[in-house]
Amino acid sequence: MNDSRTPKLDYIILCDSVSSSPEGKKTLYGLFDTINSKVFPCVHSNFFIVIRFMNGMGTHEVVVQIVDPKDNIIFKAPQTLEIKLDSPLSSVDLLMQFQVFEFRSPGHYKIKIVLDGRVMEETRTFELKQV
Repeated sequence: MNDSRTPKLDYIILCDSVSSSPEGKKTLYGLFDTINSKVFPCVHSNFFIVIRFMNGMGTHEVVVQIVDPKDNIIFKAPQTLEIKLDSPLSSVDLLMQFQVFEFRSPGHYKIKIVLDGRVMEETRTFELKQV
């Protein structure tokens, strides 16, 4: 029997770095929702997106996108990611590291998640401010 249930998105977090212990615990450093820059385009040297899914079952395909203030996709994961939940009580984390990422203009950006071919309604926004 193929038992599959669509997982829920628990959170999307942006941070400067992530470390993992041998037991699998993750520590997130420098959580943020705003990036300040004096000039645009600006380059953010290093950041992580951490995504947690829970309350699902089975194997699911995930695509992560970053969308600019004009609704243009400026990043799409080069490949579909696969997550697997063995129990409705389990969770799974995706960690994506970005290095030398260019943002062309200030404004509100979105992180969109496409799960099994459908855009999830939940998105995470963050702001780039010119200071």
